[in-house]
Amino acid sequence: MDRALTGSALLKPLYEDHFIELQVDNSGRVTIRGELHEYSASPQHLRFQFETDQTCLAPLVADLRACLQLAVT
Repeated sequence: MDRALTGSALLKPLYEDHFIELQVDNSGRVTIRGELHEYSASPQHLRFQFETDQTCLAPLVADLRACLQLAVT
């Protein structure tokens, strides 16, 4: 998405309802939306959506790679 300024990505666990989705259009506008659920005695649900520009994508990728490196070591 950062290079082509088009596409989408869905970050979601296999067996849970949480998700974060990023969509970028050819003008560089990134729409980020998601839902987070807490199932407990006091259940909570957060649904969000906002827009930003493509400058957030490269730092996001770098941070995700760093998290993966921590998980592997």
